[in-house]
Amino acid sequence: MLSEEVPLKASKCVVSLFLFDGRINVLVCSGIPIESKKSSVTRILTTEKFGATYLTRRDAGRYMRIQVRDASNNVATGFLEENYLSRGITLVNVKQFLDVRVIHLNDEVEIIPGSNLVGIELVGSGKQMPRRGIMTKDSCTSEDGTELSYSTCNMSKDGDGGPLFDGDGNFVGMHLVLGNKRGPFMKRSVIIGKLEQFENAIQLLVSKMYRVRRIHGALFKLLHGKELTNQEEDLDSSGYPKPSIAADDCSMVLVNNFEDTFGDTYDSGKGVWAVFSETISKELSQSVVSLASYNADTRFFACSGLIIKWNGCTTILTSASLVRNRCDESKIQENLRIDVLLPDQRHTEGTLQHCHLHYNVAIVSFKGSTFVEADIYGPIIYKYSEVVAVGRVFKSGMLMATRGALTRGHTERRFDCANLFYSSCEITKAGIGGPLVDFDGKFVGMNFYYAKEGTPFLKRCSILEVLAHFEKKRSVAEADDDGYVNRWPVPKPFWRRPDKHHQNEDKEGHR
Repeated sequence: MLSEEVPLKASKCVVSLFLFDGRINVLVCSGIPIESKKSSVTRILTTEKFGATYLTRRDAGRYMRIQVRDASNNVATGFLEENYLSRGITLVNVKQFLDVRVIHLNDEVEIIPGSNLVGIELVGSGKQMPRRGIMTKDSCTSEDGTELSYSTCNMSKDGDGGPLFDGDGNFVGMHLVLGNKRGPFMKRSVIIGKLEQFENAIQLLVSKMYRVRRIHGALFKLLHGKELTNQEEDLDSSGYPKPSIAADDCSMVLVNNFEDTFGDTYDSGKGVWAVFSETISKELSQSVVSLASYNADTRFFACSGLIIKWNGCTTILTSASLVRNRCDESKIQENLRIDVLLPDQRHTEGTLQHCHLHYNVAIVSFKGSTFVEADIYGPIIYKYSEVVAVGRVFKSGMLMATRGALTRGHTERRFDCANLFYSSCEITKAGIGGPLVDFDGKFVGMNFYYAKEGTPFLKRCSILEVLAHFEKKRSVAEADDDGYVNRWPVPKPFWRRPDKHHQNEDKEGHR
């Protein structure tokens, strides 16, 4: 007999998993909380399809995120463990609190055909839905060669990845939805075997990494007379990946760096600067700055900014990418130092006053005297047909500008923000956070970077709304009202051969 207490006992042993592409929910399935070696992490076991869908869309340039909901309607953010996908399962880690009962897989539990089973899934707002049945004599093999069993538990599509229990409430397997097949599940013993295979593979990988580090470290010490640190293994002081010996031999070039220029330089007096009036050129030269953030002695990010008057103070309007956490885009990176390169080429310390991560806007205060405050508040008539993107390089201090026209943007939507517009101005990463103006010098918006089809910018009216919002808020970092943060990808710097096609120069990341 199947105990009536089993569904109640098992209700906290299942969660719902939601996969989002931006704000669109593209997949819902169930998951099983299992034991984790880290007490601060809840580990969720689910179907391979969930992880495969995540990676396929992410690798296509989409912003994917995972939400996990328990039976008590607690919602947390999940993080994918990618290494399990080749083994027919997916693991999702959750660092926030969940009201769940973790299943321990070390106990032996055997079931035979005819055994009473119950599957549990959550529907609606966390409502528990038991699905009763028995184990059948049928079996099959999945595409990766995994042996699967069958039950008559009639689970819905949302129950894919959910748990099955026997009549005593013991966990016996994970329910799967495979095309038109009804009732397949992966037995507990098979799951344990897959987890053990992974742990063994990880141990082997760690062993190889230590061996490589010992060899590499010895060579580094021989060449440089000092030990190799983690920071030296990855980045130089400018925040760029260090070139390999092969890169030096092939004369490889660093792309997506912060020093690449664009358009016409101010000192040349040609191109755009020859079209601007002398007054407008001078005002831009004294109001556009460059900023760099540092984590200890390693540069974290660099971009342009515009000196403005805000809340009665002289401040810098710039991009929140200057301080955005690379691992969690909904947070700022702690303990960063901000260096501001002023128009007179002097450096001064900057202080982050406000940062809206959702709209990618930041306000930085500074000390200095040789500057002009740009007027972004005055009335403007939107009749411009041409616009100009302006930016400044941090290391050289070079001021640049390039002209273009407003466009419809691109069909491949890389940014989530619905308030973005696009221009045909071709800039580099150095122009991020810099102003977009018309030929009368009127402020049109703030530029971001996308190398393929046009430069995105946030219009003046949206920026003014964010600044008004800052005046009412005390917190430094802001997300959207529902906690969602727009995606603002910035291509990572990397080394490539000079003769290689530029197709990979849009590698995503936050750098």
